Amino acid sequence: MSDEVESMMYVGETPWHGLGVSCESAPTVEEAIKKSGLDWEVEARHLITHTGEKARHRGIYRTSDGAKLGEVGPKYKPLQNREAFEAFQPFLDTGKAVLETAGSLRGGSLIWVLARLLGDPLTIVPKADDIVRKFILLAHGHQQGRSVKWGFVPIRVVCANTLGAALSAEASRLLRIPHKGDVVGALKRMPEIMNLADQTFEVSAEQYRFLASKGVREKDLLKYVRAAFAGGDPDDGSDEGGGLGGEGGAAPGGDAPPGAPPAPLIPSAEAKRYWLGEQIRRLFETGRGNDRPGVRGTWWALVNGANEYLGYEMGKNQERRLDSFWFARGARINQRLVRIALRFAKNAPSASN
Repeated sequence: MSDEVESMMYVGETPWHGLGVSCESAPTVEEAIKKSGLDWEVEARHLITHTGEKARHRGIYRTSDGAKLGEVGPKYKPLQNREAFEAFQPFLDTGKAVLETAGSLRGGSLIWVLARLLGDPLTIVPKADDIVRKFILLAHGHQQGRSVKWGFVPIRVVCANTLGAALSAEASRLLRIPHKGDVVGALKRMPEIMNLADQTFEVSAEQYRFLASKGVREKDLLKYVRAAFAGGDPDDGSDEGGGLGGEGGAAPGGDAPPGAPPAPLIPSAEAKRYWLGEQIRRLFETGRGNDRPGVRGTWWALVNGANEYLGYEMGKNQERRLDSFWFARGARINQRLVRIALRFAKNAPSASN
């Protein structure tokens, strides 16, 4: 295992990062806990200052090996791995979902469990067999400032891209449960909230279908990249905020992806923007599933090309992207990619393929 992925399990095909223990069929909670290497507990211990006094903050330690996983405030309530898995039990008992993958990052300090919802997937482009499946994600960390994140995640099957959900829909966002009070009790109430959130998936699917119905004009491609990655608003050229800032231009000066043009030796802001635009263009044209009839040349292909760059090529290694997309700003970034694409697509011509 790498420095980032400590342990994990998965069902079916080997994940894109090539890590983890394979399960031939969907595991039970007990099987998943063991296969994912998460059959351990944590406890909070008082920290001692250099003067020998008890510190206000506490350390979270793994009881199996004494490893320190993080430091937290006095009101922090640990969520045990078993409790995280048991939050999925109502969905498993009713046959609505199966466990798909689970594991830990950064020495056990970050935990995730992902379950796939059964039933009909969302068909975006029928003739391309381009579908999106619905998953339930729980992710949290044994560190200060890490809340429990719980909610629906749409994933495009052809490329395993994690997508942005319904535009401006509160119910579509990952819910945050602070590590305070009755965390387990809050998780037990989640199925009721999730039933409401499920309705937003059809709204999301309609947005994806709309993007697939609109063609991308050459003049709009670089404008989209600037708006989505640098924070500029496509309507007035101002800084909308919430962009990726330096992340979008992080690749220049590093190793370029296979088949990519060389990065500029002196990465000025304009040079980085152009270099990034060429990466997104390449994936827009040749990315996973983007050359299929009904997808090729559309805003749906461009969103997925940008998403593929973020999920597969940006950053120093693949394991860090798990952290980025499931624990950090992934959901917000994906929503931004869809939101800005919808804004451009309103005035775009109909797709020709």
